[in-house]
Amino acid sequence: MPMRPPFCPNRLCHLHVDPDSREAHGLRRRRWYKRNGFYHTKVRGAVRRYKCLACRTGFSEQTFSLDYYVKRTIDYREIVGSVTTCRGVRATARSLGCSCDSVTNRVSRYARQCISAHARLLAELPFTENVVADGFESFTVSQYFPNNIHLLVGAHSQLLYFIDYVSLRRSGRMTASQKRMRAALECIYRAPAQALTASFAELLEHLRDRFLVSTLRPLILSTDKKREYRKALAMNADLAGARREGRLVHQRISSRTARTTSNPLFAVNYIDREFRKDLAEHVRETVRFARNVNHCMERLWVYLLTHNLYKRYRINDPVSVERTHAAEAGITEARIQGAVRLLDTRRRFLSFEHLEAAQRRVWCRSHLTPLRDAAKGVLREISKAARSGEVDLDRVKKSLGIESLTVTRQQYLPQYALA
Repeated sequence: MPMRPPFCPNRLCHLHVDPDSREAHGLRRRRWYKRNGFYHTKVRGAVRRYKCLACRTGFSEQTFSLDYYVKRTIDYREIVGSVTTCRGVRATARSLGCSCDSVTNRVSRYARQCISAHARLLAELPFTENVVADGFESFTVSQYFPNNIHLLVGAHSQLLYFIDYVSLRRSGRMTASQKRMRAALECIYRAPAQALTASFAELLEHLRDRFLVSTLRPLILSTDKKREYRKALAMNADLAGARREGRLVHQRISSRTARTTSNPLFAVNYIDREFRKDLAEHVRETVRFARNVNHCMERLWVYLLTHNLYKRYRINDPVSVERTHAAEAGITEARIQGAVRLLDTRRRFLSFEHLEAAQRRVWCRSHLTPLRDAAKGVLREISKAARSGEVDLDRVKKSLGIESLTVTRQQYLPQYALA
């Protein structure tokens, strides 16, 4: 039986309506399109074409598929299983008999599906438990560019509510050679100032939205003793007022406290351990590290949905007990099924998603990757110069025969991601 298109995929058409809306239900009873022949592919054979009668835009059955425009079908369950069990991209590509680019492409597609499902699950979901916030520290590209991934986690359920990425400036003890190296690399890319405060402020915006529809009073927010957290909380007028009135309690715990179940920060400590154990690029002292911030966050979003919806709440529970983190947070099974319906087959459209800024940055791949714009050979020459003495950047450019240390490289973003 041929597919009946749910809406016009053209964003500028008045028939481009949310498939879950009342308008879409009415659209199903109208003849707003016509069949327009077929085109043939090696992967799927004949694919039916359609044309919108309102805007005259042509599209096909594949326009609504998660595998839109792919030249090879790969099982998304295999991809997700590899990403969430500490398997690298190359190992995954070898086992599937495909290229690394094919693996990262499928992860990118599925990550957008995960962002959509998560946003729908949390739409107007009130807090029914206290929450814990902290930053997970790793690095991307080089240890000269550490990062901080802020997490907001349910204190009881260990449900991941919010994640955000920010690059930091390397600090701590360094040798003279390492300081010269850092100074030279920062001529190519320098982490934004006050990034930790700004990122935590976004987390607090998410917290405020959930807090305003919650009846849990007082709501306890547990963090460690970073000054940036207290500063960001003071800048949020709604939460600062709630704290003065006693409706919100900010509990500050030393990060040196033993990481036991009695520690108020246990929820984020548990998530930290899971990241180190299950995500290849975050295993400590490893050759497997993230080379691109957008790829890193896409893998993290795939992990987030798997952790929230499918991972057992306690591994030692009896087999007959099927508790998940989402269920412990009070999300009903009907809501979960509605959010993940056709998750690995039916493509989600950005036009119909209500995303926070942190989610939109991942969807649109707008995170900046350190050193991405470095000209070829520059990093090697800087490293050699830093080991031997002071780094003369003019001499580096002269030895490589270039006029600038950087070149313009656009981050790949397929047009179908913006539909």
